[in-house]
Amino acid sequence: MIRQRVYLQWLVTGMFTLAGMLSAQKAPAYPRYSREVLEITFDEWIGEEEFQELQASLQRMAINHNKTLLSRFDKNKDGKLDAAERRAMHNTITSERAQFYREWEAKMQGQNGEMELPPQPPEGGWGGGWGGHRGGEWHGHRGEGEVRTGRRSNAHPEGSALLLVDGGQETAKRSLVDQVLDSKEQDQSAVRVVSGGKLQLKNLTVTKSGDTSSEEASNFTGLNSAISARKNSSLIVEKGSLTTRGNGANAVFAFGRGAVVQTSDLTIETVSDSSRGLVASFGGAIYAENLNIHTHGARCTALATDRGEGTIRAAKVIARTEGKDSPGIYSTGDIRAVDSTFVSEKAEAAIVEGRSSILLENCKLTGSKKRGVFLYRIFSEEEEYGRGSFTMKGGELTAQEGPLFFASNTFGEVNLTGVTLKGASHILAQAAISHWGTRGENGGHLRLIAQKQILAGKVMAGAHSTVTLKLNDGAKWKGSVPKHAGTVQILLGTGAVWNVTADSIVDTLDGENMTKEQLLAAIHSHGKVISYGYSSILKEETIRLPDGGTLQPLKEEP
Repeated sequence: MIRQRVYLQWLVTGMFTLAGMLSAQKAPAYPRYSREVLEITFDEWIGEEEFQELQASLQRMAINHNKTLLSRFDKNKDGKLDAAERRAMHNTITSERAQFYREWEAKMQGQNGEMELPPQPPEGGWGGGWGGHRGGEWHGHRGEGEVRTGRRSNAHPEGSALLLVDGGQETAKRSLVDQVLDSKEQDQSAVRVVSGGKLQLKNLTVTKSGDTSSEEASNFTGLNSAISARKNSSLIVEKGSLTTRGNGANAVFAFGRGAVVQTSDLTIETVSDSSRGLVASFGGAIYAENLNIHTHGARCTALATDRGEGTIRAAKVIARTEGKDSPGIYSTGDIRAVDSTFVSEKAEAAIVEGRSSILLENCKLTGSKKRGVFLYRIFSEEEEYGRGSFTMKGGELTAQEGPLFFASNTFGEVNLTGVTLKGASHILAQAAISHWGTRGENGGHLRLIAQKQILAGKVMAGAHSTVTLKLNDGAKWKGSVPKHAGTVQILLGTGAVWNVTADSIVDTLDGENMTKEQLLAAIHSHGKVISYGYSSILKEETIRLPDGGTLQPLKEEP
């Protein structure tokens, strides 16, 4: 076990480099152009493996960020920035980001010494993968320590537990029945299993009322959760109820590789803010069946994975989230559910952050605010976190506001098979810029693939954005493509049909393994005009369709 202090170099110009991972008590020497030093400290002992994971994560972020800056400012393409290129970079990024970083640094050195929230919190993101997290893996959590900046905070990195099973103690394996636990203290869990311990509970009743001292630690590591398992530990709960009333009091938490929680026949209710139903982080896994989850507060997702790509498998779950920014599902890892229902009253139905996934079979989802499904990432530099997926087979998806599917600052893919779609805005798919990412590079890129599927609504692409709609295996779409600043591609496969509802402008219109006659037969124009840019089949022909519509090459605007 080691105690480490981590120093990072943060330049006003925006260059982010890994300066060192040191056990020394003083900062390393920096080049003269250095302006700021961010110190991240583990106040508790951590394992070498966890420390190496943090180091690798920081290095990846630094490399990706610097690659982005080189692509923008290395005009002579020699793999480095000369004096003129550095000046250009400094002037551009300083004007774009200086205020952002000043606000962020000020908040990070808050009155209590804890890391505070960055400016502009994510739309819809607080209830799930972020749930209050601080905008990047480089100040997340690893091992048993809490990451802090500046002065020491009063937050307890571990908290306490009424029932603690420790794999290193004589109570390493336990099986208990009819436990009734009432946790009232700050940072106190009712049940926690650590260090390879194993615990099985039947007919468990938990009431949790104490608040967390660190919302960040609650979101990342499960501090103040009702029940939790940590690295290489297992917890099985069959039948019972979990009720939490404290702030930052998640119901079920699996933290760390090898942490596994299995739950069945549970009723879960969380009342206060930042208190989610099921949460898995840093490789933890949760398996759940026959659960009823009801959350009331803000940022209280029913199923959530947080930093470190956790895993959740759920079946026969009925979930309702009532609070602001509390989607039904939020994934920064891998979440799959079958035969389940999720209703979000003040947020999206589901959110996919970065290179994460959600897979649903025979589920019913309802999003009441903003949009149905949101795919995004936080920083443009996070290349490895840039491709998310949402897959749904059967079931029903409803968006009471906004588009059914929306992507921003990411490459996202949506796969649909036999899903009933209901969208109040009549927008099927949209990709656009947002306040996430680097200006000019933060458009959305969405690929929607449908088979044996009925679709309806507009397809829209904003500046720096693309939407590809691919209709396979009998998929039918009733909709149009309005004039747009981005790129829209429509690809038709065998048995696909496009019922055109308004004049449309398409950058690419093509068919897969289709003849010209088959492509024309798949387009039911209803007298509308379709202007297209590229087509390997139509080859810039102007074609009058049998039902009165016209296919014509897209004319470039002067």
